[in-house]
Amino acid sequence: YNLIERNQDAIEEMLEIAKQSEHPRAFEVVGQLIKSGLDANKELMGLHKTKKELSIEKGGHTTTVNNAVFVGSTAELQKLLKGKRGE
Repeated sequence: YNLIERNQDAIEEMLEIAKQSEHPRAFEVVGQLIKSGLDANKELMGLHKTKKELSIEKGGHTTTVNNAVFVGSTAELQKLLKGKRGE
């Protein structure tokens, strides 16, 4: 954030100098400062996006699946189910 604020201050100062001097090179420098500020903003936005995606992945949806598995024959399963109904 501090770098972006400093860039904005530098742009304002350089723009004043460019207006006073009316020199093409001064305006070229202002353009380069603006471009570097835009690049810094894009990079910061990318970092925020990456950070958000990582936090979503870490704290994402957790699903618990409980499966009961019967190991035995179908006849044994029938007996077990009949026994459960009788209780």
